[in-house]
Amino acid sequence: MFDVFSIFKKKPAPKTERKPLNLPEVPADKMNPADIVQMLSEGTPIWTWTSIMDKYNYTAMLNMQGNCLDGFAMFRKEEDLLIKYVGVIGSDKKMIMKITEVQLFKNSNIMELFETELKDAYRVYYDDEHLTENLSFFCYDVTYDEMKKYLEGNRVMYISEDHFMKKPEAVTAESEEEAEV
Repeated sequence: MFDVFSIFKKKPAPKTERKPLNLPEVPADKMNPADIVQMLSEGTPIWTWTSIMDKYNYTAMLNMQGNCLDGFAMFRKEEDLLIKYVGVIGSDKKMIMKITEVQLFKNSNIMELFETELKDAYRVYYDDEHLTENLSFFCYDVTYDEMKKYLEGNRVMYISEDHFMKKPEAVTAESEEEAEV
């Protein structure tokens, strides 16, 4: 028998999977510290997407910027350092990467990264095509040598707001570098 009132019942909308980053997801069999070390060593940046809507956790809160409910962080090896960048949405609605932490690139720090950041992320991506290089980055005034010296006696160097150049300083620094070339 046909239920006449079934046409008036609410039907759930089909769930669509959000994918804010156009990058491949790290396969489940590669989500372990050894494979993460290998990917980073080969120059492949690792991205995390934390979403406050899907999982309420402390890491997600740290990666949020402003009123955005999604947080994006990127980890990559630069020289012998492990650098963490956080995605900040600029006034033109484009993502700008901002350095927040610097550590020595060693197994114990990768293990900690895996336990504190990657396991709590809603999704973990890898950038094997190096699309990250096309993003904008904030300019900062800390040199590689200063980072290395600081890390001789400390485990992590946090890059605070006072290390970022204001717009006129950044433009002047870039134009001076171009003039020297």
